[in-house]
Amino acid sequence: MLLIFALAGLFNFLIIVVIIATMTQVPNTSVKDLLIFIVAVFAFVKAQKYSLDNSTLIVEAVVTRTRIRLADKIRQTDLASYEHIGEGRLVRLLTQETMNISEASKLISRLCSSATLLIVAFLYIAYQSLPAFFATIGLITLGVQIYRVRRGMIESELSAAADKETQFFSTFNHLLDGFKELKISESKSDDFFFNHLTSTANETERLKVSSSFKLNKMIIFAQIFCYNIMGIMIFIFPRLIEIAPFTLIQIVSIILFVTTGPLQEVVGSFPFMERANLAVRKIRDMETELEQAVAGETRLKRKPRQPKPFESLSCADLAFEYNHSQPESVFRIGPIDFELKRGEIVFFMGGNGAGKSTFLKVLTGLYMPTGGGIVCNGRKVTLQNISHYRSNFSIIFQDMHLFDRLYGVETIDPAAVDEMLERMQLEDKTSIFPDGRFENINLSAGQKKRLALIVAELDGRDIFVFDEWAADQDPNFRRYFYEVYLKDLKNRGKTVIAVTHDDKYYNAADRIFKMEYGKISELHPSTDAMRASASMPNRKD
Repeated sequence: MLLIFALAGLFNFLIIVVIIATMTQVPNTSVKDLLIFIVAVFAFVKAQKYSLDNSTLIVEAVVTRTRIRLADKIRQTDLASYEHIGEGRLVRLLTQETMNISEASKLISRLCSSATLLIVAFLYIAYQSLPAFFATIGLITLGVQIYRVRRGMIESELSAAADKETQFFSTFNHLLDGFKELKISESKSDDFFFNHLTSTANETERLKVSSSFKLNKMIIFAQIFCYNIMGIMIFIFPRLIEIAPFTLIQIVSIILFVTTGPLQEVVGSFPFMERANLAVRKIRDMETELEQAVAGETRLKRKPRQPKPFESLSCADLAFEYNHSQPESVFRIGPIDFELKRGEIVFFMGGNGAGKSTFLKVLTGLYMPTGGGIVCNGRKVTLQNISHYRSNFSIIFQDMHLFDRLYGVETIDPAAVDEMLERMQLEDKTSIFPDGRFENINLSAGQKKRLALIVAELDGRDIFVFDEWAADQDPNFRRYFYEVYLKDLKNRGKTVIAVTHDDKYYNAADRIFKMEYGKISELHPSTDAMRASASMPNRKD
């Protein structure tokens, strides 16, 4: 590829030389010169097209492999590390940073061609006149350095403008996501709009205008600089050094071409290359961080085997804490002793921040315990088998995500799916195509959770985990869930763990646990649970 890039630059220079040489012979141009010109143009076009097309193929393949590699490492990392890294960083890497690499890499073919053209042009000037060569190199080097220094000063302002624009869009998202809350409170709406959204927009405008004005000055500087070089070479250089007029015409023609085209392209590519190098470093750092997060967890390369039917699990002194570096701000759960048997229905209750969701994430293997352990079907859960252990669970969290299709379901029974959709009163809202894609997922919160229940059924797992599933349902579906659906799961040998504050239906559980300050205690379904529920607010965890 580099060879083809260089050839494109050589053929481009050949075109220039032929044009300059032929201009001195007008009107006595020869057919030979015309043929050389045609061949040079044809060769340049072919070399340029080959280099541009193939560099595009290579760059996009590299970007795609990078995105796929990052996505694979993201999906393999543990939940705690993923939450620590943050969704925003990952999205920015997969979009903005890879696009920076892609855009800069696409410049390489033109950049190499232009660089080759510059080198050959300077060699040609040196062949014609060494003093002219040194003068040209000195002036261009001075101009490039001034440009780079000024560009570096502008980059910080451009970065500040970009950060402020990101802040504006973040603020604007609050307008979209919090529309109802702003609509109901005029004072809140006015404060948000005038004191925050508008001020951020105005500051963004100020920074962008200021940086754009400075960029405009840079563009004018580059244009004036080219004229200054030609002025020096035409008006001053001949007075200092003896040079033939024809040679001077050739040198000035070459300078005119390289400074208004290839030189500007080479110098203009510096910021793109710097951003691309920074993006590469960020991606490498992220990959290192992700590799450290997944280093302990062994993933089998072969197709995972189906877990044995769930029979029992037990937790002994189970503990987890979020932050080891700041002991005063650590949130801990445990030590917890807990047992679960096949076919049981177990309810958890507790106030906001009691640790119920955290306990579910540890129990289901999404968080690795920092103390104690879990034994499932007589086998201790370790980093080496935790992926296999997770396959026992179907989970619907409060902040569940509904995918656009049935991923991981190999066979779909249309009749069974239609029956479940009808049972969940979703037959008029959506359907499932033969390829597993949902017709519609733009549903209400309660409808999405009902559709998620169908997905959980189709996953065919033994343990169902529900985190406040019924909170978004109307009274009829809430009653159906507790009095019919959970009993049906139990009759089919399934096991249920549900976080709920619906004390009206506590009699549907075999056992009830209350969670406080990261620890659990078992309650009697008919007495203790009722009193505990009455003493705390009905709030989500």
